Amino acid sequence: MTDIYMGDINIENGGTWFELPDSDNWQQDYAIVLSVTDAQGCIGLVEADSLWLIESGSVHMPWDKAGDILSVIGAAMLPNGDIDDNGNILPADTQEHWLCFAYACQAYHGIDRYEESWVSDDSDCKSDDSFDVAIIERGTLADYIAAQWGKEVP
Repeated sequence: MTDIYMGDINIENGGTWFELPDSDNWQQDYAIVLSVTDAQGCIGLVEADSLWLIESGSVHMPWDKAGDILSVIGAAMLPNGDIDDNGNILPADTQEHWLCFAYACQAYHGIDRYEESWVSDDSDCKSDDSFDVAIIERGTLADYIAAQWGKEVP
């Protein structure tokens, strides 16, 4: 299975891996994802210098609603089935077409989570006891993700 990473070059600022389907299945109606969100600004949840939410799950891709969903990211479905991604035409049944729609679906209705993990590299991190926070060494978030989920930051 091939993964495509979309996000900041520094994973501490957030990013998402999308698991690509087989090339003969560009119309599948879901995407498997692993998403990292910089959650340091979560109001009142945690006292920490750094905090990330890592979610693994799937994104539902209802192709019959593609026009509405693509509009969330400023893209549009063309009459011939191609996607106009802000002037960049993505031909139907290609990796780029599928990835654009998967990204739009994540923005539109989020991730159906299988698992979520809260991670901090602040050893003094204190949560409000409604969830656990894994403490890692400072500067090792990319290594932690590689060890836990097998995803490499490009």
